[in-house]
Amino acid sequence: MNRIHLAALMTVFLFLPWVLHQPMVGLLLATAASVAAALSQSLGALPWVVLALKLVLLVVVSLLVPLLWPGAGGLIPVNPDQHLYLDTANRIAEALQVSLLRVDYAGIVGLHNRAYSVALGWLAFLNGGSSILLYRLFNVFLSMVLAALAYALVRSLYPLSKRAAALIFLGVGLLPSVNLYSMFVLRDVMIATVLMLVVLGLFGQKLWVMIVGLALTYFTRIQLFFLLVGALALFAAMRGARRARRWAHGLSLVLVAGFVVAGYFVAPLVLPPEYDYSHAMSILSFGRFLVHLVPSVLGLDFLFADQASLELGRSTLAAARLLLFDTWLIPLLFIGGAIWYKKMVPKCREFYLWVAAVVMGYAAGYWITYRVVFVRLLLPLYPLFLSAVGVGILSLREGVAKDFVAG
Repeated sequence: MNRIHLAALMTVFLFLPWVLHQPMVGLLLATAASVAAALSQSLGALPWVVLALKLVLLVVVSLLVPLLWPGAGGLIPVNPDQHLYLDTANRIAEALQVSLLRVDYAGIVGLHNRAYSVALGWLAFLNGGSSILLYRLFNVFLSMVLAALAYALVRSLYPLSKRAAALIFLGVGLLPSVNLYSMFVLRDVMIATVLMLVVLGLFGQKLWVMIVGLALTYFTRIQLFFLLVGALALFAAMRGARRARRWAHGLSLVLVAGFVVAGYFVAPLVLPPEYDYSHAMSILSFGRFLVHLVPSVLGLDFLFADQASLELGRSTLAAARLLLFDTWLIPLLFIGGAIWYKKMVPKCREFYLWVAAVVMGYAAGYWITYRVVFVRLLLPLYPLFLSAVGVGILSLREGVAKDFVAG
């Protein structure tokens, strides 16, 4: 896209909000377009295609939802947590009208979920009012950033092949789960984005990116922050294990096993205090978690959960799995990666193993809390799964070892 086309597109993006009387819609559209424009220097028209598809979905959903559920206030009436974010956003926007510097964020939303609620509150304030369309567009913008971060991560791990990074960008950009949940007023896409930010900072050796990602994680999902701090220590230990030479790989496996076991029994100390975790403090409970681990990661816990704990029927949830095929296909590919794990180049193998440790720790926290793990809870992991699977598969191709930066 040349400068004339870009200027024309930006004009449309700025004119549309004037028609809708929602100025922040224009800013988010322009910002998302800026991300696409920056990526297009390396990826050509691909980012624009991805952004266009996301915006088409946004328009279709925004038009159809009021017709299908006229009493839902524009929301897809599945997850009640959306009302919490709408309420906190409105309260923050009202407080900002009184004073920009004296908003009691802790009193309105506390620490947990603060980043997402504050972002929505400021958007509502600057927009002149709350808007479901605006919040969905914010999630779409985050999903574009998420795909861009995945692209940068793969470029760091596989620097001499733009094609590999382009495939991962396209895959993450078009993930059905991420794009669907962008249509809810939920923080899950933001969690996926800040997680990818931390991973990029760590494996891309960008300290400031990692620090920013950790700070955002702390104010978005504090339990994930603690998990990532532990995972950073694991990363450092795995790097130190390289000095063991031929024993390095075996030592890394021991470190990962220790991380998972120790994390399982430490998790109740940092998980939300309103739940009872006494059931998790035993070796038998850890064994049950390991038995449930694969079905949980594949998003199949709804088959075993009590019907009373499910928002929808099992048949409906099964149909949703077929629609959101990435929620089982990508984890299945990641699990299947164990078959070719030993054939991966060392740097890729280290990344794959570290991701596996984070996934097990992440799933353990939710399993301890709810004794099941639902797809929405796993959504932040799918882009990471795809990045690990993509790089893992590419590392097996003949001659790609020379494309990796020596670790």
